[in-house]
Amino acid sequence: MRNRAHRQARRAHARGARSTVALRPPVPPLPRTAPPSTPSSVIASRTAPEPAGVSLAVLVLDKSDGCASRAFEAGDPVGTSDDGPSGSTPVDAGALPPIVNAESTPSVPSLSTESGPAAASSEQARTTDDSPPVPPGASDWVKPPTMSVKTKRAFHDIVYEAEALAARHFELETMRRVYEHAQNHGGAAFLSIDVEFVGKPPQMSVIEVGWCSLEFLRSGKSGKVEPRRGAHAQHTVVRESMRKRNGRFLPDSRGNFAFGETVCLPRQAIYHTLAALISTLSAHQHVFVTFHDTNLDLPALEQLEFNTRHDWRTNLRDLGAATDEASHDEGGKVWIVDTQRLFAAWIHRRTQVRLEKACAELNVRVEPENLHNAANDAHYTLNLFERLMDRNVFPKPKSALVAEVDAVVHSSRKYRQRFAERV
Repeated sequence: MRNRAHRQARRAHARGARSTVALRPPVPPLPRTAPPSTPSSVIASRTAPEPAGVSLAVLVLDKSDGCASRAFEAGDPVGTSDDGPSGSTPVDAGALPPIVNAESTPSVPSLSTESGPAAASSEQARTTDDSPPVPPGASDWVKPPTMSVKTKRAFHDIVYEAEALAARHFELETMRRVYEHAQNHGGAAFLSIDVEFVGKPPQMSVIEVGWCSLEFLRSGKSGKVEPRRGAHAQHTVVRESMRKRNGRFLPDSRGNFAFGETVCLPRQAIYHTLAALISTLSAHQHVFVTFHDTNLDLPALEQLEFNTRHDWRTNLRDLGAATDEASHDEGGKVWIVDTQRLFAAWIHRRTQVRLEKACAELNVRVEPENLHNAANDAHYTLNLFERLMDRNVFPKPKSALVAEVDAVVHSSRKYRQRFAERV
């Protein structure tokens, strides 16, 4: 009976201490971290001086849910209580460890018994105080950086120029390997064609057609591969256009063929003669038809009924696949090569240079009075092609042509920038 009365008195005393704490104004909690060896975190809330018999209210928190299980008097043997946590040891508030990390500890629930608007406002204030402060300018951190229209266009131009120049370098390296293989083993022929016309595409009128060939043939006696140049050189004048001549925009050099005789033939005869030559050369080998600026010569050949888009190939990336698929009886294919693009790769500039300037840069001998004759230009184009195939010939960084090309590129780039700023 005495023990039962003692327990009842102790419970009443604990309820009185809880009511005393609730009547006081709420004190901000002091979060602490318990030692890792203990199974639960103990947080002490210090209060003002207590009346006789009450020294400190101790709150026991469980790590699993962070809720208060019971309030005890300091020094009370917790394990002897009927509804207290079993297996616990008496806790002294002075022996609590120092604060380690306030953010890692759970917040202490309020012991106040208030309810209604006052409790809601108190809870809202507590939540606001416990939230971490927002640093100034934090809203700007999440915004992705924006790129101006001028920068986007600049990068677009850089990528476009790099891709175009890389394609020209690929063509130059491919043709160099083809040329070197033909020098050592044969199996390829090079045919240079030039067309002179009056008017603008597509209403142009073809007045001259000239061509010149280069073959590498293996000798039957010695077994060595020997070059044969100019065996099929020809300068033809279109009979239907005899009355039309150059002289307004380009010099008239119809009668200045320096490597043979000029022949006047009908348009149909010129087509059959040139088509038969290409068919003969491609009977057992690939034929590389060389032009200087295909944008003008190919439409002119279309006027002579050549179907260059269907019969001739332009993408040198298909050269390996076409060689694997072709048999000895089928012969080779006809490939289009532009020395203007090869020269741009050699000079490392994405530019278009006329034939006479390209020949002067590579020290190819050219007679100025013989230019703009179809057969002479075909001969010069073939010589320029052979010069570009030489790996020991390099461009001059300080040449007049390089300075001129760089000035043109710089002025066009500034013009595009001014146009972009206006837009």
